[in-house]
Amino acid sequence: MQTYLDQVGEILDVHKIEVRKNSEWIDQITFQETLLLLSKFTLSQILERGLFKERQEKKEPVWLYELLYPVLQAYDSVKVRADIEVAGKEQLINLNFGRDLQPHFKQDPQDLLGTSMLVGIDGKKKMSKSEGNFVGITESPKSMIGKLMTVPDTAILDYARLAAGWPEEKVKELSRRLGKENPRDIKLEVAQGVVRLYHGAEAAKRAADEWLRVFHQKGLPSDIPEKQLAGTWEDVAELLVKAGLATSKSESRRLVEFGGVRLNGHDIRPALIGKENILTLDSGDLLQVGKRKFVRVG
Repeated sequence: MQTYLDQVGEILDVHKIEVRKNSEWIDQITFQETLLLLSKFTLSQILERGLFKERQEKKEPVWLYELLYPVLQAYDSVKVRADIEVAGKEQLINLNFGRDLQPHFKQDPQDLLGTSMLVGIDGKKKMSKSEGNFVGITESPKSMIGKLMTVPDTAILDYARLAAGWPEEKVKELSRRLGKENPRDIKLEVAQGVVRLYHGAEAAKRAADEWLRVFHQKGLPSDIPEKQLAGTWEDVAELLVKAGLATSKSESRRLVEFGGVRLNGHDIRPALIGKENILTLDSGDLLQVGKRKFVRVG
């Protein structure tokens, strides 16, 4: 719960909001009450949901317990006496269930606000933590800029509109500029706009300047961490994990195999030939993984 509060706290004043858990009522509902809720909807209403339709067309199973989800979600609207509910447009059918159910409990139907879904930084699937294609709003300015600059050019306008929150007139102007200017410069402008929302203008500019220095001008980051790694390592995979440059030995081995690890600017693979993965590091050496991860050897 705290993670969600930290995130929403970047946008709302958490001291002025009421946080409710639907377990407060879902855990208390009886079987008789559940049947009463189900009696307010028809099977055809539930199967109208796009996801269910697609699975039926593909002859994929739709399990009975899944049909309860929109009904219980509608009950949430009743229990919090919702005036308005905000969600992605693909959830509008579910949200309408709340509108349908509220009059049965002598409540006015809630208003709905459906938002467009933001594509992830891969430019393919909607942004999702489970897909790993997300930018967290509590991430550092440097991390946010780095991720946003990997967004495909085709998604720049969506990020300007949905992530930076720019008005449509400004988005249209960006569209005209895309045909004349380097998309990278426009993308960096949009990335700054996103970071500015959560960290302020000064931090956004520093992060953008740092990105330009490292990735465009081929410089080094100004805040490279130093770790005590000097000495001879008999297992490079273990070294990379210890350095915080990889999360596991298997990831380390993949990085080395595909040339993603550099020592003092050079691919480490030639240095390992005939040495059975043994690598000697001296104080001051620079380890690098990919374009964004650096560690100075102490």
